[in-house]
Amino acid sequence: RPRAALPRRARRSTYRLPPAAGTVPASGSVIHSRPSAAQRPTESACARPVRRNRRFALSVSIDVSRHHARVPTAPQRALKLLIGTAALASLAAACGQLPAGTGQPAITQPTRSAAATSAPATPSAGIGKPSSVAIPVKHADLISGVSCVSHACTAVGAYYYGTKSEHTLVERWNGLSWRLQRPADSVRYSMLYAVSCPGVASCVAVGSPVLTWHGSGWQVSATSSPFTAVSCATAEFCLAVGVSLSGRPVYGTWRGTRWRTSSLPVPRQSATSHATIADVSCATARFCLAVGGYATGIAAEPSPAARDRTLAEEWDGQTWRRLPTPNVGNLDEFTAASCASASNCTAVGTTAGQYPIAEHWNGTSWLLQHMPLPGRIGYTQLSAVSCTGASSCTAVGNYQGLPIAEVSDAGRWHLDWLPRPAGDDSPLQSVSCTAATACMAVGVDFTALISFAARWNGARWQLLPLANPR
Repeated sequence: RPRAALPRRARRSTYRLPPAAGTVPASGSVIHSRPSAAQRPTESACARPVRRNRRFALSVSIDVSRHHARVPTAPQRALKLLIGTAALASLAAACGQLPAGTGQPAITQPTRSAAATSAPATPSAGIGKPSSVAIPVKHADLISGVSCVSHACTAVGAYYYGTKSEHTLVERWNGLSWRLQRPADSVRYSMLYAVSCPGVASCVAVGSPVLTWHGSGWQVSATSSPFTAVSCATAEFCLAVGVSLSGRPVYGTWRGTRWRTSSLPVPRQSATSHATIADVSCATARFCLAVGGYATGIAAEPSPAARDRTLAEEWDGQTWRRLPTPNVGNLDEFTAASCASASNCTAVGTTAGQYPIAEHWNGTSWLLQHMPLPGRIGYTQLSAVSCTGASSCTAVGNYQGLPIAEVSDAGRWHLDWLPRPAGDDSPLQSVSCTAATACMAVGVDFTALISFAARWNGARWQLLPLANPR
């Protein structure tokens, strides 16, 4: 359609500025909004006339195309192009921006700050010449599991800088501070989900890869796995659980040399049933408790015909058997468990998708326990629990993104608010207690994508900085 026939608004909107520095448009989208003053890359006083001249050059071509009564001839177009090029060259040369022997002006590089590195080239104020703009590098430190023995604790997770790869993250607490350890990555995208340490010099961390610690260094025992939780009764026996790529719960046993993996039997009441195993706790090599949930109904999704039920399975060293559990409502699930002995286990989770629940196993049956609510409005999610005896358990999680702890004393739970990290979305991910007065919890501040730790001394919680990679 001839340009002169377009409405004035359409003609104005045909000129678009390039995207602001550091802005990444969504797939298939184009950003046309004008960048703010803080987003515009810095430029010298000499670069600004070049940009104004670029807009003038564009307006010349637009003005010519508006009047179709006198279409410029080829010599006229060549003359306009020659005049525009000469004007740009003179401006660039006057500012000292035109290197000898080149036909384009050089781009002034912005000052590089300590927290910024070179980013992919973006359109600049010059004519078609890309440059590197200083922007912060995308990074994240994500601790997801912790295990403590005596005064020592080991925390695991993953970290990444940029978007090219993800690396395993292991940190160790020596009683005074956290220090980084350097385990080997087995694949380009590596992630550790959980760790269990039966002794000071013995740990097993699961994810991809699976790592073992024997006091002097980490070794890869499996390059990849479906495991997301692990519990070690001794240095020679560990049991891990997870979900396979096909969506079926699986478990694996470690007896000091290699892993043996098999499917875990779960309830299957209809063709649309779906089950998950979230956690496992082993009191001995002949007693482990795996917990999670299962759903039945239309495509195993919440609906009038759907039911989400808590799930508990007992391992006797050879086979699994299901332990029937009471349910509060139609949307119940276990998220974590901890066993001090075969007749003393505590499982925690949620009901109705937002209220905390706790149940205690005495060796023969389950008993529901009341847990206080942080508030009447909002979601409370418990992600981990650790028990040190028959009457002492600590569960951690978050209420509306804020870190919380629920502490049990002889079956009576009370709520503890933790010190608030800098971010508003800072849930606790895992906890490990060596005594009723000694617990270590870890979480992630998802606002800053930085992990943190919190220590309980029997009287109060204290936030501790982790040795996150720099």
